[in-house]
Amino acid sequence: MNTVATLVSLSTYFSSFHNTDENSPDPFQYHPGPMHAPPTAADIHPQWAVYVLYLLVVWLHSQFHVPFCACSAFLAVVTLAF
Repeated sequence: MNTVATLVSLSTYFSSFHNTDENSPDPFQYHPGPMHAPPTAADIHPQWAVYVLYLLVVWLHSQFHVPFCACSAFLAVVTLAF
């Protein structure tokens, strides 16, 4: 069997499976949404002392790599104490 004839017959066979609109619309196209203002301290928690404790936990986790379970335990103990 001729190689060219085989390639032609395979290309017609596989062309029936090819979807021409496969990339329409482009699945990797990014459409940014509207920008929102970052939340304020009152949006996070209405009491400023709780907000400061949240900031402390975020700082401990990011600066000293305190695990999430320890941060959660700290917040639970503070919740029970107050």
